[in-house]
Amino acid sequence: MPELPEAETIRCQLEREIVGKAVRRLQIHDSRIAREHESPEQLASLVERRKIQGVGRRGKAPLIFLDGKKPTTLIFRLGMTGLLRVVPAKDPLEKSTVATLILSDGKHLRFLDQRRFGGLIARPGHDVNSTPEFDHYGPEPFSEDFTPEYLKEAFSRRSAKLEMVLMDQQVIGGIGKIYADEICFRAGLRPGRSVARHVRSHRRARPLVQLPVGECPQVLFHFGRLHGLVVMPAIRCSRAKSPRARAKCWRARCRRLITVPIGTPSTSAIS
Repeated sequence: MPELPEAETIRCQLEREIVGKAVRRLQIHDSRIAREHESPEQLASLVERRKIQGVGRRGKAPLIFLDGKKPTTLIFRLGMTGLLRVVPAKDPLEKSTVATLILSDGKHLRFLDQRRFGGLIARPGHDVNSTPEFDHYGPEPFSEDFTPEYLKEAFSRRSAKLEMVLMDQQVIGGIGKIYADEICFRAGLRPGRSVARHVRSHRRARPLVQLPVGECPQVLFHFGRLHGLVVMPAIRCSRAKSPRARAKCWRARCRRLITVPIGTPSTSAIS
C-alpha cells in the first residue's frame, strides 16, 4: 500500500513534469473513482480547462492545485495499489487505468489502480487542512510541528499499541503498516507494547522520539535514488528477513543499514 514516501516520490516527479500545464480534459474510465461526487461529469467540470499551479502532498495523498476564479485542489486517494504516470498520448491504455488527465502539451497523466480502492476528489480552495479528508490529520513527519515534545505529549495520553498509534493519521499523517513496523524495528521498540509504557520508560522511548521517519530503510530507498545510492537493511536475524516479520523483531543486534550504488543486485546486499 502506498504510504508517505511513495506519495512524496510521486509529488517530486509530477512537480517536474506537469506544473504550468493545463488540464484540457478529464476522462473517467471507472465511475467508482468519482464516488465522492454526484457524477463523473461533475468532477470533470471542476477540473477541466484549468492550469496546474502546483503539486503537493498531504499524508499518503498526492495533490494537484488548479487555478481559476475558484481555485480547486485535486486529491488522489491511492488506496492499496494507486499509481500516477505521465505518459505520451500514444501509449496503450492499461487495464488498471481509472482516470486520465489530458494535458495541454498532449501528454496524459494516468491514474492506475488495479484493486479500485482509490478515489479522485476535487475540493474548493488550496487549504487542504480544511477539507473533510484532512481536517483531522496530525502533523507531517517532516514539518516543524513534528517535534519530540509533540510526540511525548501525543503518546502520553494514549494507551493503544505503539504500532497502532504510529498508524493513526490523527497523530502522524502518512504512516502505514510497513513504515510503522520499520520505525519500531529501527528503534528497537516493541510495536505491540502500550505507547504510554514506552513514554514512561524514558530510556526506551528516547530512540523513537529522536528517530526521523525519513531514515527508514524504505524511505531512504526511495529518496536515495536521487543521489545515486540505495540504502537497504542488511538483516542478521532470520526472524526479520521479510517486512512482515519486522513487527516481531526489534533487537538492535538483528539489524544494520548498508549503502550500495544503484545497479548492485539487491541479493548481494543481504548478509
